[in-house]
Parts: sequence; C-alpha cells; structure tokens
Amino acid sequence: AEPSDPDSPLSRGPLPEFQLEVQPGQTLSGLAHLHYGEHGSELLTALAAHNGLTDPNALRAGAILRLPPLERLLPERTLR
Repeated sequence: AEPSDPDSPLSRGPLPEFQLEVQPGQTLSGLAHLHYGEHGSELLTALAAHNGLTDPNALRAGAILRLPPLERLLPERTLR
C-alpha cells in the first residue's frame, strides 16, 4: 500500500497501545510471545517497567496489561 492510502499503516500515525485483562495462568512471557512474536529478557524487562511491575514474574490475574507498539517499547531497536 502507498503512504497516501488511508488503509496503509504508514498513514495512520502512531499505533495505539493495546490493553488486556490478564487471565489466570497467563504469564508476561507468554503474552509477550503472543503479542510481539518474541519473549526475550530485554522485551520482558521493558514491558514490566512500562506496566509498573518490579518483577516480570509478578503478573496477577485481573491486572490490566498495557502492550504498546514494539517500536515505542524498545525505541533503540529502530536506531540500529
């Protein structure tokens, strides 16, 4: 799609932050893998910090997890 195409991701501006309610048994690692396709320690640390978690393993059922676009969560990756 061309940038002038209204359905093009390039013309929509910044991607919105996705939110979900954590279900029993879900982990930060598992949710990161589902949402971003990866679950490395750099991503988990940044995602935990973005959500105010001091421990990536401290995710609890019922919590609202914010999942921003990867380029906003790890902006240094876009600089490489």
